[in-house]
Amino acid sequence: CTILTPPRRPTVAKVYQTTVGRPEIAGLAPLVDAAALAGDSAARAILQAGAAELALGARAVATQLGFSGAIPTALGGGHLTRSRLLPALLHEAAAAQQLQLQPAEPVFEPVLGAIRLALAGRR
Repeated sequence: CTILTPPRRPTVAKVYQTTVGRPEIAGLAPLVDAAALAGDSAARAILQAGAAELALGARAVATQLGFSGAIPTALGGGHLTRSRLLPALLHEAAAAQQLQLQPAEPVFEPVLGAIRLALAGRR
C-alpha cells in the first residue's frame, strides 16, 4: 500500500490538513477565480464543475415547482456574488441542461433577492 503525501505547495497542503473546514476551503475561492481568469485550465474546470452542480440544483427546483420558460434568477452567496466567471458559467451550464435562466443581478442579502422576485411575480 502506498501512502500518498500531500504536495508541498502551500494552498494544496492547506486543503490536505485535517483541521481545514468549509470556511477555510471557501476562502480559497477567490484564488481559484483569479487563476481561472489568468487562464488556468484546472481552475476553470473547478468553476465549471461547480456551475454544473448549481445548474442541476436549479433544474431540480424548477421541475418541482413546475417552472417553464425563462426562470427568474437571483444569485446569492459569497462566491456567486463576487466571482467574475461563475455566474456566466452557471448560465452556460443551465443552458446545456435545457434550462433557461433570466439574467440576474447578484443579491448580497438573500432576503432582498426573495423580495425582488416576489415583487416581479406580482407584475
